[in-house]
Amino acid sequence: MKSILKSDQFREKVRVKYHKDGFDKPTFEDTEIVYSEDHYHTKLRGVSFNGLKMTMREDSFEIPLKMEVEHDFHFLKLHFEMEGSSLYIPKNSGSTMVDIPGGHYNFFFLPKVKGELHYKPKYRRTLEIIFSENYINNYFQPILNKQFKEFARKMKDREPVLLFEKSRIIPNHMKDIIEQIIRCDFPNELKEVYFISKINELISNFLYEAAHSVESEVPNEIINAKEILKKEYDNPPTILLLSRRIGINQSKLKKDFKYHFNKTIYAFITETRMQIALLLIKRNQSSIAEISHHVGYKNPQHFTVAFKKYFGYLPSEQKRRNLLDSSS
Repeated sequence: MKSILKSDQFREKVRVKYHKDGFDKPTFEDTEIVYSEDHYHTKLRGVSFNGLKMTMREDSFEIPLKMEVEHDFHFLKLHFEMEGSSLYIPKNSGSTMVDIPGGHYNFFFLPKVKGELHYKPKYRRTLEIIFSENYINNYFQPILNKQFKEFARKMKDREPVLLFEKSRIIPNHMKDIIEQIIRCDFPNELKEVYFISKINELISNFLYEAAHSVESEVPNEIINAKEILKKEYDNPPTILLLSRRIGINQSKLKKDFKYHFNKTIYAFITETRMQIALLLIKRNQSSIAEISHHVGYKNPQHFTVAFKKYFGYLPSEQKRRNLLDSSS
C-alpha cells in the first residue's frame, strides 16, 4: 500500500509513502515527522494500532497549498478539521468532492483516491483517522448496517460516499477529547493505553452523535435547486427565478441552501464553474478566453481574477504546468 503526493511547492516535488503491512498490524506505533519548505511547514504525529492510523498534524504556509494525491487502497476516513480548511477535488469521474471547513468534521469512503487537495493559508490543525475495512467489520459494522444503511451499502458496493452531505460542526465534548489526544505527553509505558482509550471514546461519541442526529434530510426542493445550478452553471437563474422553479420563497431557499450545503448559492456556482474550468484547462484543448465563455464569464479578465481568488494562482500558470508535465 502506498500514497503519492505531488506539489510544485515541495522541494522534492513528489513524496511517496509506503504503508507497510497496511493498517492491520497489531503492534502500537507512535511516530513524528517534520517537513520544512520555503513557504510551507508541517508537523505530523502518527499513531497506529489494530487496524487504524491516526494522524495529528499542524500545517503553516504563506501561500495556498495545492497538491495532487493518490492512494492505491480503499480510503475510509474520519476527519476533524480543527482549524483551517480542507478541499479534495477528484480527478476520476464518478467520485465525490470532500469539503471540510475549519471547526467541522466528516466520515467518508472513497474506493479510489486520485485528485487534488487544496489548503488555504495560513494555519491548519487536524486530527484524521484512517480505518482498515477489517477494523470496521470487527468493531462497528453492525452499527453502520443498522443506523447508516446507505453508507454501508455504498461502501460494500465500492461507491464513494460521505456520511454527511455537508460537513458537521465538531461538538464541544468531541473537541475536548481531540484536544486531550493532541496534548498527550504521557510516558511510553502509559501512552499506548491512553491513546487507545481516547480514540475509542472519540469514535463512540462520533457514532452516537451521527446516529442520534436530529437534523432533517435535505428537502427535495433544495436538492432540485442544487441540480439546476449544477446543470445551468454557465447561465444560472437568479435566486428569484430559481425559487419560483422549485416552489419556495427566496428567503427560505437561501437559508436552507446554505444550511444543508454549508455554502451560499453564489459560492456553489463559483465552485462549480472553477472546477469545470480547471478540468478544461488541464485538457489543454481550449484557450483561456474560450474556457472563460464556457463557464459563464463574458469577460476573460473577470474569469482570471475569479480563478486566482479561488485557486491561488492564474489560469495561465496552469497552462504552463500542462506544458511542463507533457514535456517531462
